[in-house]
Amino acid sequence: MFFNWKGIAIVLAVIAVVIGLCALDLRCSGGGDDIPAIARAKGEIEAGVREHRIQQADELARLARDMRVLAKRYVEKGETRKAHRAIGAAQELDRKIKELRGESK
Repeated sequence: MFFNWKGIAIVLAVIAVVIGLCALDLRCSGGGDDIPAIARAKGEIEAGVREHRIQQADELARLARDMRVLAKRYVEKGETRKAHRAIGAAQELDRKIKELRGESK
């Protein structure tokens, strides 16, 4: 009988590759790994939003501090009405800072 040894070797090699892939448990669908990636991406987005809010709160705190310094200068010059406006603006900024940081009133 005549056997095609080359054909048999190719078929056995393909079967060995399939068995090897099954042994490694490789998946083509990737369905199970997508959910943790999505959760990780959501976590990173939320962290970015929190960081942005913190930066905004820091900028507003700096501005409120400047408003209080300005109010002090107005008081020294005797311009109490302008000083009251500056202090009111600083207090409004403090409210916005509390909202950004998620603090209760």
